[in-house]
Amino acid sequence: MKLSTVQMANWAKKYGDIFKINLLGEDIVVINGELCYEALVQRGEDFAGRPFFNRGAWVSEMCEDIAFADNDARQKKRRKIAHSGLKQYGTGVAHIEQINANEIKAFLKKVEDRNGSPFDPRADVYKCVIKIMTLMFFGEAWTNEDDINMIAESDDAIERAIGAGKGMELDYFPWLRFFGNTSYETIKQFIISRNALHDRWIPYSKDTMEKGKIRGMVDWLLTSQENDPTLTDTNVRMIMMNLLYAGISTTESTIESGIIILMNYPEIQKKVQIAIDKGLGDRFPTLDDRSNLPYVDAFVLETLRYTSSLPFALPHKATIDTTLGGYFIPKDTQVWMNLFGLHHDARHFADPWVFKPERFLDENGEVIPVDQRKMLMPFGAGRRVCIGEQLARARLFLFFAAMLQKFTFLPQEGDECPSCDPRGYTVGLISRPNSYEVRAILRT
Repeated sequence: MKLSTVQMANWAKKYGDIFKINLLGEDIVVINGELCYEALVQRGEDFAGRPFFNRGAWVSEMCEDIAFADNDARQKKRRKIAHSGLKQYGTGVAHIEQINANEIKAFLKKVEDRNGSPFDPRADVYKCVIKIMTLMFFGEAWTNEDDINMIAESDDAIERAIGAGKGMELDYFPWLRFFGNTSYETIKQFIISRNALHDRWIPYSKDTMEKGKIRGMVDWLLTSQENDPTLTDTNVRMIMMNLLYAGISTTESTIESGIIILMNYPEIQKKVQIAIDKGLGDRFPTLDDRSNLPYVDAFVLETLRYTSSLPFALPHKATIDTTLGGYFIPKDTQVWMNLFGLHHDARHFADPWVFKPERFLDENGEVIPVDQRKMLMPFGAGRRVCIGEQLARARLFLFFAAMLQKFTFLPQEGDECPSCDPRGYTVGLISRPNSYEVRAILRT
């Protein structure tokens, strides 16, 4: 079964912003347009549930995590612990930001060493993002190449197993897993790789921890467990899983999409470079520069909107009998949020298929406040919003500012520029462009 963002948008035009589809006897409500905001924010508690589905349960040790767990007191406690840790040990802490910068510089050096020859950026971006994520976990970049490769392989595996429409037959016919189902084999592959990583990382952190000194998220979770025995070993592992794989996929796919957009919009690429030259000169960007580089920040926001790397988000569930858009929604109804459709809805974003960072700037060239861009929800919104949203946006700002300070991105000489239209992207759990090659020309 393949679920198409374009098909969902077409159905919304035909049936309206709320409609129902039936999958093997189960009614699923699909939400589009402004109703996404009403459901996620204005009626956030009503739609904060998470439906049980086999694939999510299998990868999360029966929903002992944050992402796949239902909206109960235990899930809220896990979420609060993880969120507190991210605020203290995520991007922005001085020494972590410095190591962050070192990893980005190493990535830029790899690009520079290609001397302007065409290359597919996916592998290099992937590895850099993975190292930055491990930095958040340990307070230092994890350099074991076997582990880095295993993370990349397992990230690809979970995306193939949990993506929109992929392996959905297992949610309705779980017995298929006993008959060589490809998606279930992929899930098993993911679990084996993930457990192998955790079996090395957690003992390493326990053995090297110093009392009173917390280096990163793994130390934070282990310390939280000492203070709250109800936080189990499985909870710690599953929270680590949520943070790692969500952070990698969304950041990597957005950078990859941003590069192909830059090739298609050279005039915007030039505007970003002019803003960087004026605001930074030759100095490497830091997070303190965001307020002085509003056009770069607007570029990031527009990339998040245009590409919508999380096109449907994870399914939601009505926690009570409620209404939405004038329609009755019974308790326990599964609800899908079509964020891709919302972000390309002309009622909220004029010329939605045109890439235009200026839509997020006011008349003074400053980024418009949050309440004026409430229909932008690339990380979801409300009770189940991604807790790593601010960290992801910070990473994207640093990546794009550093890349465009140093390079101009061009298509292969003599070749037609690959399309950046997200309607042609490969859609799974994450939406990403098809493989392409780019030339990174060193600026002088």
